[in-house]
Amino acid sequence: GDLARWVEAQPPWSDLPVIVLAQRGGGIERNPAAGRFIQALGNVSFLERPFHPTTLVSMVQTALRGRRRQYEARDRLDTLRALVRRQQQDQAHLRLLINELNHRVKNTLATVQSIVTQTLRSAGASTRTRDTLTSRIVALSKAHDLLTNEQWSGADLGEIAAQAAQP
Repeated sequence: GDLARWVEAQPPWSDLPVIVLAQRGGGIERNPAAGRFIQALGNVSFLERPFHPTTLVSMVQTALRGRRRQYEARDRLDTLRALVRRQQQDQAHLRLLINELNHRVKNTLATVQSIVTQTLRSAGASTRTRDTLTSRIVALSKAHDLLTNEQWSGADLGEIAAQAAQP
């Protein structure tokens, strides 16, 4: 009925406890209705009459304690989901900041290269001096590119040296 549909639609963390007060009638093999209750409702406890009131109170307390634990589990799951969402947002923000920083470093290196080239040219420095200094700035820029491509987790030193040695 309605209760069985509700139980079926419960969220994964939920397992509603049900206590059925039953007449004496033996186990499931002699009482097919008990089997149908278990099949339809899942978390079913049968309490056969006559019973002592303390037994009923104990069963209800146990069922309520279990239900409270389910709500605690739900809250922990919600907290974990929120933490995962926050971590994903933080990682996206960090990627954005790193990309912005990389862009600014590249712009700064290009500006330094331009200033150095113009300064050396106007000071009458030799072409060899200008080319050597410019190639060192370009090598620094290429090393930065390698680190950026590796997400700043480290770049192969041989790869950096090969980039620096290129004209």
